[in-house]
Amino acid sequence: MTEDKTVPDENQDVNGLKKKIIRQVEFYFGDYNLIKDKFMKEQMKENEGWFNMDVMLQFKRLASICSEPTTILEALSDADKSLLEIDSQNQRIRRRPNRKIPVDNEEYRKGYNARTVHVKGFQSEESIDDIHEFLSSYGKVAGIQLQRLSNKKFKGSLFVTFCTQEDADKFIGAPMVYYKTDEITKISRAEFYKQLDEEKKNKKQKNNQNDQLKDQRPTVALKVAGITDDTIDHRDIKEVFGQKGMKNVLFFDRNDQHSEEGYVIFQSEDEPESILKESGFDDGSKATVKSAEVCFSKPTDEELEDIMKRYAAGRERHFSRSVRPGKRSKPFRRHGGKKEMGKKTKFESDEEEEVKEPNPKAVKLE
Repeated sequence: MTEDKTVPDENQDVNGLKKKIIRQVEFYFGDYNLIKDKFMKEQMKENEGWFNMDVMLQFKRLASICSEPTTILEALSDADKSLLEIDSQNQRIRRRPNRKIPVDNEEYRKGYNARTVHVKGFQSEESIDDIHEFLSSYGKVAGIQLQRLSNKKFKGSLFVTFCTQEDADKFIGAPMVYYKTDEITKISRAEFYKQLDEEKKNKKQKNNQNDQLKDQRPTVALKVAGITDDTIDHRDIKEVFGQKGMKNVLFFDRNDQHSEEGYVIFQSEDEPESILKESGFDDGSKATVKSAEVCFSKPTDEELEDIMKRYAAGRERHFSRSVRPGKRSKPFRRHGGKKEMGKKTKFESDEEEEVKEPNPKAVKLE
């Protein structure tokens, strides 16, 4: 073991240290953690459930608070006697054998969800200890799960699970709540996910409406010939017209996979003749596209009907490629570079994150 000890100095708040120790150890042995902590449950099967202090101090969170066994055991003399049993002489602790670990079944999860509250309005720099202290004023807290961004920064919102339904209801029903100078909003876990689902539905509905509006945009088609280079794609054709100041190319495709003919669709209320004139291709001149000499012309009525059918099928093909059954769609990356992703929310428990350790038997101690 390391010789360094985390012990209170003369100026440290002893009562504050004691609270932190009790809260952390009760968290380890509480239902909230034990129901999903495989290591703790495996250890409880040995030595009649006793944990020696050398094992306990391999939990980083506890060791960062205090690594002096005697100080920890003295602090735990004021811990919940119905949960913990302390053996100071042999320097060990355990969860009382009569406190059975709940079974992770539907009934337990229903109660757990009902006792869990979503809270937001904290500043990102707030500490888990200060937040825990604040929330504990409304009832005994079983556990806190912070919401974090992908860069690990605290998002300012969290889930808090109270030990009793009464305390959870009391907190939700409390009048306007402030943490320091910030107003805190709070809703039940069920209500939070209900609102989240509503937001997703509204977003999907809005996207569908936007897609419908896009489908209703006025379009005009030109016939394309001379596509002798199989590498020519939408971007190449778009660049041809972009160089002429025309930014309204919507779609380009070949009639068939290796066909030398195809079509290009523009967003415009103009006639094909106007598009050709504006682009300078009304005299039959060709555009050099990669290794091909491509020409553009007005399609006949029969060709136009066929083009619009192909356009509808091409759009469907284009959008269906990104979403396959059972797979997530991947963002289209135009130049092969990394897409700058927005920061997504990640759910974590500060305490859980810091106490998850491999089996001490497999850990090499410094």
